[in-house]
Amino acid sequence: CDARARDIYNQSVVETETEEKVCLPIDVMWSGGIDSTAALISLLRTGSEEEISRLRIRYHRRAIKEYPLFYEKYIAGKLTENVFKGEIGDQVNENAITVTGECGDQLFGSLLMEQCFEGSYGIPKPENSAVPNRFFEKLGVPWKETVIPTMQDRYLLGRSEKAVNKWLEWMVPQLQKSPVPIETTFDFLWWMNISLKWQQVTIRMLNRRDDLTQKLFSRVCHFFRTEDFQKWSFVNHSLKMPDKTKWDTYKWPLKEYIFDFTNDDEYLQTKVKVGSLQHTPSKKFRC
Repeated sequence: CDARARDIYNQSVVETETEEKVCLPIDVMWSGGIDSTAALISLLRTGSEEEISRLRIRYHRRAIKEYPLFYEKYIAGKLTENVFKGEIGDQVNENAITVTGECGDQLFGSLLMEQCFEGSYGIPKPENSAVPNRFFEKLGVPWKETVIPTMQDRYLLGRSEKAVNKWLEWMVPQLQKSPVPIETTFDFLWWMNISLKWQQVTIRMLNRRDDLTQKLFSRVCHFFRTEDFQKWSFVNHSLKMPDKTKWDTYKWPLKEYIFDFTNDDEYLQTKVKVGSLQHTPSKKFRC
């Protein structure tokens, strides 16, 4: 994390058309969640006084509610801050570096894993109360025992042996590409997320901008979008969620990193993943 923060500080020093070096402000999109909090801590740990003075913490009001202690102790009155409304992508501009916590979920797993702890019925929506939650308490079981029945319950896959085998012929080659053996439900959900959503997550924040340019895109730094983080994810697969029966151990290494800075044991022991990126309907969206 600290090395990534140093890269971002270095990237914030740019050359103008007259070859003059300019230090851009760094807008940190903070949600109060695990990923963006770890990213901000990295910038605070590694930055010089001048570099930290260029940090601008941007957040929705709900971020303070998600992690009030961190806001009061490390942001309020100490860092430049700005509350914004609407789409996060609309906050990006060419005159600043925008740092997000994107790609963190892809490294560690998937928000879908939360279903394993939400009860035996009613997943993913309350109105589907008659649909069994095949994932409940089964994050560590073979993925075929959860994924296939779930797809069948939602009429996404036929129940005949022929239909299942046909789908497996299509799916298994994708699983075999993983550097980590895909055996459990946890493995499956993680690999689907990192192998199929990495690019989509990279660009989704700006997908409604009418004025999207290469320069604007280059000003976005998704903190966890690096090859080094990917390699860490492949090598340290067992550390991502040490106890597959406890949702609050998800992203445990990041939570430990946060604890080393804040000494906040409550956040370490009880904080769980919350979806932070929220889209609102946009008239500018076009297919």
